[in-house]
Amino acid sequence: MSACASSSSMYVTKKKARRGSRKISFTNDDPNYEDFSLVWLDEKREQNEIQCQLRCIINYLKLFHNIEQCVKYVNSVTSEKIFLIISDTLSKTVIPRVHDHSQLEHIYIYCHRRMSHESSVQTYAKLSGIFMDNSSLMIKLKEDYQVSSHNLCSTSVLTPEKSMNNFNVNSSTVNWFPLLIETVIRTPQSDSIKKYLLSKCELDYIDNELEQKSIENFRQNYKPTDVISWYKRDCFIYRLLNKAFRSEDIITLFKFRFFLADMHHQLEKLHL
Repeated sequence: MSACASSSSMYVTKKKARRGSRKISFTNDDPNYEDFSLVWLDEKREQNEIQCQLRCIINYLKLFHNIEQCVKYVNSVTSEKIFLIISDTLSKTVIPRVHDHSQLEHIYIYCHRRMSHESSVQTYAKLSGIFMDNSSLMIKLKEDYQVSSHNLCSTSVLTPEKSMNNFNVNSSTVNWFPLLIETVIRTPQSDSIKKYLLSKCELDYIDNELEQKSIENFRQNYKPTDVISWYKRDCFIYRLLNKAFRSEDIITLFKFRFFLADMHHQLEKLHL
């Protein structure tokens, strides 16, 4: 294993060791490697349990207590779709300022009692509902996410039904993708490459129990012959790869080079 991979693995181990005792922070200034962001604006609310549950639906969560910071962030996002949860006391102030931003998919109002101004906010097209309990909020968020994810899949850059040399691309992708695949195929593969990728994924999905299980499952059970099956699963592999393809993130794609090489070989066999 490379020195870089070793240090990453040590860092993951240290993070895991204190995961159960530390207070989770969701200010989250790290890059988002997926296609969706979940934003929660509440001046007071801080419930780690529900936030961890939400991250099993949308991993990237940013928690705001300040209105101006939240509005600025939402309106600045250009490459991810945003799901916004907002407290009822702030809804009338914030919704008009972010509603028409093209990257905002859905808005959810969370309140502890029936809103006095409910009718005034229900006219907004992106409002998915007003919720008074965690369960109903989670159910609706998951439903909306699945629809948005499915819609995004229809424009997926790479589909397992096509060869690596014949897939849905935009004009700019055509220029670099064949070169990337050629480089991947010619690059010697080793187990350390896989270990390094998984150590990075563990950091990206820290405190996300669902994806941590998927990562461990991949570590223990992945075989090159199963590459297409793994790519089609709704887990970290599919989400990270498709975001990297769409954003032309060659650095992230190169981290997946062993997986892309396996994909190439399996698709070549299917199209003989």
